[in-house]
Amino acid sequence: MKYTYFCAVVAKALFCAGLTTAAALQQRASTSFKLFAYGGDGTIDGLPVFYSDGLAYAGLKTPSGSSVNTNITVAQTASSLTIASGNNSTPLNGTSLLYIDVSSAAYSPVGFTATDAVPTKMTTGFIFYGSWAMWEDSAGKITSLFYATPTAQEGLYLLKWNQGVVDDGKSISISLKKRSVE
Repeated sequence: MKYTYFCAVVAKALFCAGLTTAAALQQRASTSFKLFAYGGDGTIDGLPVFYSDGLAYAGLKTPSGSSVNTNITVAQTASSLTIASGNNSTPLNGTSLLYIDVSSAAYSPVGFTATDAVPTKMTTGFIFYGSWAMWEDSAGKITSLFYATPTAQEGLYLLKWNQGVVDDGKSISISLKKRSVE
C-alpha cells in the first residue's frame, strides 16, 4: 500500500515538473520562406515573387532593362515582411520591407523599401491565413487585393495592390502563398 502511494506521489511530482517546464516554452524564431503567386484560373500557377529595381514581380524571367534583380527570401517580423536577397552576389541596400499603397483609390505596384516611413505606403499589417498573405487594416478588416499586371514580356507580371478595386481589363486577381525555403 505504501509503495503504491509512493509511486502516485512521484508520478504526480514528475507530472507537475513537466507542467512547469511546459510553461517556460518560448516562441520559435521566425523562419524564412518564399512567396509564390497564384490566380487567373491557372494562368499564374505558382510563379515565384522576386525583387527587381525596388518592385515586386512574379515570373521566371527578369524585366528587360532592369539593373538589380534577385530572388528573395522573406521573414515575418511582427506584422512586417522583411526580405533578403536569395543571391549572395546581388546584395540589397539594407533591410528591405515589403510595402503596399493603401490610399483610398490606389492601384499601385507592390514594392520594397529600406524604411517604414514611406507616405501612404504600408510596411505593416501583413498577416497569413494559413499560408496565404493578407493585409489587416487598423480597424481589423482583412483583405487580399494583390493583382498581377502582365508586362511586355510573356509570363512576367508586375505585382500591384488594388486598394481602389480598379478593373483595368488586363490585370489578374492573385493570391500570394508562402512556402518554406528548402
